[in-house]
Amino acid sequence: MRNSDLFATGSVDDYVNLYKYNKDAVLIEKIKRIPLAGSINAMSFADNGNVLLCAQAADQRLGRWITNNKSKSGVTIFTNILPNISSE
Repeated sequence: MRNSDLFATGSVDDYVNLYKYNKDAVLIEKIKRIPLAGSINAMSFADNGNVLLCAQAADQRLGRWITNNKSKSGVTIFTNILPNISSE
């Protein structure tokens, strides 16, 4: 998320991970793990930071090295993902 200490990652492991950078302790903390079947090919936070859009498919965006038959191509919208964390 822009201008924030928060970021999200996704891959082929069937999870979206949310992290927060703690500048006082100089470390990155995993704050949430959200299950989502398939390869995460694109992600974007909404401007308010409390909505995350994820595009997933059975195959990776740039190749077919791994295929996940549990997933269909589509977009998943996660709302209220950060009810206890404020972004400044």
